[in-house]
Amino acid sequence: MNLSKVSTRFSRAFFLIITLSMVASSALPQSGQQNEQAIKLGTELVLLDVEATNKKTGQAVGGLRKEDFQLYEDGVLQQITHFSQDKLPISALILLDVSGSVWPFINELREAAREALNLLKPEDEAALMVFAGNAKLAVNFTKDKHKVAESLGLFGGKELAAGTNHNTALLQAAAFMKNATSSSNRRIIIAITDDVSTEKKPPPYAASRTLHEVMESGSVVCGIFFDSVYRTSKANRRDKDLNPMAAQMIVNEGSQGLVLSYTERTDGISSEVDKKNLKESLRENFTRLVERLRTRYSLGYTSTNEKADGKFRKLKLKLSPEIEEREGASVSTKRGYYARREGGD
Repeated sequence: MNLSKVSTRFSRAFFLIITLSMVASSALPQSGQQNEQAIKLGTELVLLDVEATNKKTGQAVGGLRKEDFQLYEDGVLQQITHFSQDKLPISALILLDVSGSVWPFINELREAAREALNLLKPEDEAALMVFAGNAKLAVNFTKDKHKVAESLGLFGGKELAAGTNHNTALLQAAAFMKNATSSSNRRIIIAITDDVSTEKKPPPYAASRTLHEVMESGSVVCGIFFDSVYRTSKANRRDKDLNPMAAQMIVNEGSQGLVLSYTERTDGISSEVDKKNLKESLRENFTRLVERLRTRYSLGYTSTNEKADGKFRKLKLKLSPEIEEREGASVSTKRGYYARREGGD
């Protein structure tokens, strides 16, 4: 074989490969464009939804940097590798109580949801799950938020078991969120309910299983409450630690305030509807909830603890002393998360 011909063919092939590589590279988004897009997080990262507010006014504090935060997992300082504000897409699941306490106000709720969901970005998605004694998915995740809003009121409780079971609803909602959304999306469950369950004898495993599922899904639970759940659930809110036994006590001590307890554990947003000014109150509560979600920061990090043991890990987030003093701000996020298990997601 003529070696000069082989050399010529090799040179041409090499030149073709280089040319194609350069064309492919030019087709990729440039750094400036990447900054305008949602940051994509890998499944090995822990993603936190963080709210920074002024201590005196309660107003959101913007303009913070990654370096302004200090994050600890089980007392060990972690390195924040991903940071953004209002960049990551939101996956919002509306968990609607159709047992009778909310149903009479469904028309006003539909109008409020239509206005609030319009505040979401085009890349955000929403879904609808209804519940009474059982829960079922009514509208799967879609970027057509108008469809979700208009579907409120189309799915009643006739096909569901009698009563109201918030534990089952939260369990199914969390399981759905874990499997139906991108790991890079901010996962939000918006429960609309009076937060009063009617199940008389919840199974002994129910609370610990639901707690684990909610925390493992990475979801933030928010609540728009009808009636006086804040005043009637004080006894159920005294626990401040994340452990299954305490969660079980919440269910056994009374049938009120279960959803509210999860908003506190996941650093969600809670509000109560004023029935005397129902239409305006619903609109303000729903709109303010979405607006607050949009002002939150997203922090991502890879844990220094590489064990895939499925255990719960406590989190503590702080602002640097300089920023805390200068801005008069405080930060909050969920109290912890469950590590992935060997062979799991």
